[in-house]
Amino acid sequence: TLSDLLNPLEAALYRVGDCDARSLVLGLLLKKFGIESLLLTSEIAKHAIIAVDIPGDGLNYKYNGKEYLEIELTKKTLIGEIDESISNPDIWTPVEMGYTNGF
Repeated sequence: TLSDLLNPLEAALYRVGDCDARSLVLGLLLKKFGIESLLLTSEIAKHAIIAVDIPGDGLNYKYNGKEYLEIELTKKTLIGEIDESISNPDIWTPVEMGYTNGF
C-alpha cells in the first residue's frame, strides 16, 4: 500500500491533510520555535497525534523521563483531550520530531 502522507508544506499552505500530515506540520513548527514534541503513530488505531513538551492538564505520554501533553488535531477538542478508545499509551509508537536544513 502506498502512503497517503501529504507533503507538510502543501498541508500547511492549503490547510489540508489528515492526522499524520497535521501532526507533522505542528511538530515542525514547534521545533522551529524550540518546543520539543513527538509524533505518535498507531498501527492499531490507524491514527497519528502529536505530543508536546508543555505543562497542562490532560492526557500525557511518558517518554525518556518526560511527560508530553497529547494533542488530537483531527477533532475539535482541548489540548490533552484524547478519545478513550485511543488513550492506551501501549498502542503508540513515538517518533522524535527533528529536522535539519542541511547544515
